[in-house]
Amino acid sequence: GQYTRNFDVLGKVIGGVRARELEDYTEPLLERVPWIGAIRYDLAVRGQNFQVLSRLPFGRTDLDLGLDTRLRGSIAAPELFGRVDVMPGSLLTYSVVRRDFEVTEGSIDFNGAIDKAWLSLQARTEIPLETSSTATSLTTLGIGPNLSSSSAGQVTKVTVTIRISGPLDDPRRLVIGLSSVPSYDQGDIQSLILTGQLLTQSSEQGTRASINVLTDDLAQAFSDMV
Repeated sequence: GQYTRNFDVLGKVIGGVRARELEDYTEPLLERVPWIGAIRYDLAVRGQNFQVLSRLPFGRTDLDLGLDTRLRGSIAAPELFGRVDVMPGSLLTYSVVRRDFEVTEGSIDFNGAIDKAWLSLQARTEIPLETSSTATSLTTLGIGPNLSSSSAGQVTKVTVTIRISGPLDDPRRLVIGLSSVPSYDQGDIQSLILTGQLLTQSSEQGTRASINVLTDDLAQAFSDMV
């Protein structure tokens, strides 16, 4: 199956202002037919290759999901149990800096309340990093060429891994960790993701203050999707 939903809140707000006079109120089904809320069910929901394509304020998702869940309770108070697996190869695109994160493993676990799911996700991206190398030759006793130096840029690939875990009903409690190969500290990794440079290389003002935008966006994105 395929599920498509637009999470662009700003677009919704602008569109709502422009076309507000065309909107009609639709009474919820439970208000029109209250007795339906008491109907109970017990459904097994399983499947593979369920695709979630979404445009988010910070980018977009292209996720392949596997479902092994059970829907219980009533129409008025549904409960969901089981797991949704985020399949390896799924993509999260951070369009602010045109960065693609490929999911290596991930799951969303449910234990009753649908809005209290537990997320565990790991994704990675490769970032080219340009460094400089300097070669110097020194004469001995004044014989030979003069002191010379040359500097040439070298490009190496840094593999960045991001890990997210915690409850989706409260993005502030999500734990987000970053690591890299070669190894850099958290500030350098976040700067690499946003600017393509290490903190010591970046000349942009405000880089240290703005790098937390990444983790805030990712946390809110998964909370909205569930």
